[in-house]
Amino acid sequence: MALEAIVAHKRELVRRRRAETPEAALAVRAAPTTRSLRAALSAPGPRFIFECKRASPSAGVLRARYDPVALARALAPYADALSILTEERFFGGSLADLLAVRAAVDRPLLRKDILVDPYEVLEARVYGADAVLLMLSVLDDATYEACRLIARRYGMDVLTEVHDRRELARARRLRADLIGVNNRDLRSLRVDRTTLERLAPEVPPGALLVAESGYTRRAEIQHDAPRADAFLIGGGVMQAQDPARAASALVHGTVKICGLTRAEDAHLAHALGAGYGGLNFVPSSPRRIDPGTAHLLTRTVPLPWVAVVADAAEDEILTLARTLPLAAVQLHGHEDAGRQQRLRASLPETVALWRAVDAEEDPSGADLDPGALELVLLDRRRGGDLGGSGLSVDPARVALWRARFPRFGLAGGLDPETAPAACRLAPALLDVGSRVENRPGVKDPARLEALFTALRHAPGKRTSAP
Repeated sequence: MALEAIVAHKRELVRRRRAETPEAALAVRAAPTTRSLRAALSAPGPRFIFECKRASPSAGVLRARYDPVALARALAPYADALSILTEERFFGGSLADLLAVRAAVDRPLLRKDILVDPYEVLEARVYGADAVLLMLSVLDDATYEACRLIARRYGMDVLTEVHDRRELARARRLRADLIGVNNRDLRSLRVDRTTLERLAPEVPPGALLVAESGYTRRAEIQHDAPRADAFLIGGGVMQAQDPARAASALVHGTVKICGLTRAEDAHLAHALGAGYGGLNFVPSSPRRIDPGTAHLLTRTVPLPWVAVVADAAEDEILTLARTLPLAAVQLHGHEDAGRQQRLRASLPETVALWRAVDAEEDPSGADLDPGALELVLLDRRRGGDLGGSGLSVDPARVALWRARFPRFGLAGGLDPETAPAACRLAPALLDVGSRVENRPGVKDPARLEALFTALRHAPGKRTSAP
C-alpha cells in the first residue's frame, strides 16, 4: 500500500461524491450525536474499540465471509466502542457497512478511514458515526481544524492519530484531547509496539491515549495498559475463527469456569466471556455431573467444553470425547507420561490434552510429556485430592514451573479478589470454580460478574489520565 496512492484516490472519490450530493444537501440529513466515544473510553480500567473490517493492506483479506452487522453484534458485549472501516479500495469497507451497524448496535461508532476532507466528517455523521479518525500523517493543520469544526458542530469526537514525535507535537499544539498512537508504520506496514513506549510519556495528561495496532494477546494488553487508556484492535480479532471469543480473551484473559452443572450458570458464564466451561466427571467430586446433564449443557450453551477426569479408564475418556463436543480433556489424577501419550494418540486432533499438577511438587521430577500436553495446569492438593482445595498457588512456584512448561494455567483459590494478581503472572488460562459458588456446582451470579469485572480492570490504566 502506498499511502499517497490512497490519499489521491480519496480526493478524487470525495470530488465525485460532493458533485453527486452537495454539502448543503448532505447537511440536511445530519443531526448531532448523543453518544460519546471519549466518555466511553474514560471509564475505569483499559477500554476497547474493536474494529470491523474485511481486509487490510498488511494482511490481505481478513474474513472471506464478512458480515459487519453480525460481527458488530458479536463484539458489542466486549467493546466500549466499535470502529467500522469505510475505505473501499484497500480495506473493502463502505459507508453502507457503517449505516447497517448503526442500526444494529448502540455502542459509539468510529468511522475508520483515511479522511482527507471535511465533507467526509459530515458524511460520517449522516451514516451514523459518533466519531472520526483524523490522521496527522495525511492532514495539514488547516484541514484538520476544518474537519474538527464539523465534528464539534455535530457533537462528534475526533481520534487524532499520530505515528511519531513530530506528529505528536502537532497534536499537542492542536489541543487534541483523544490521541491514537499507531504502532504500525503506514509506509513499511511493520508493527513496532515500542512506538507507544516512546510516545506515551509525551501525551498530555488531559488527553486520552488510544494504543493502535499489533495487539493479539492478553499479555500485550497487560504490558501496555499502564501507558494507555484504551486499545483499538482489528486484525487479530477479525482473523480469529471466533471473533467474540478472541475479543473476550483480550478483555478478560482466557477463563475456564469449572464445575458447571446448571444451564443458567453456563449461560451466564458464556455471556460474561468465559473461554471454556468445565464438566467435572470425577466420581468423588461434589461437582460431578452426570452424562445426561452434560449432554444437555453442551447442546444448549455454545462454550468450548472441557471434560475433567481423574484416573479414568482410557475408553471412558474416549467415549466422552466421541459423544460430547469437547475442546479439551483435563487430567486430574495420577496419569503418567505413558498414558498421556496414548491418550494424545487416540483423542481427536481437535481435542486438546491438559494435565493438572500440584504446584508444590518439583517440576524437574514431574512425569509429564510436553509433546502430548497442550497445557499444564498448576493447582494445589488438599489431602489426597488435586483441585477444589481453594488454596492459591505461590507465585514463586509459578516461576519454577514456567521455566519448564511456558504454556501453563493457574487454578486454586481464584475469585474476584485474587484473580487480578494471578493475571499478572501471565498464565494462558485461569481455572475458576469453588470460589465463585454458593455451594458445590451452583455458581453465584454476583461473584461471577464481579470476577469478569475484576479481570477487565486487572491490567490497570494510564495513571496520567484525567
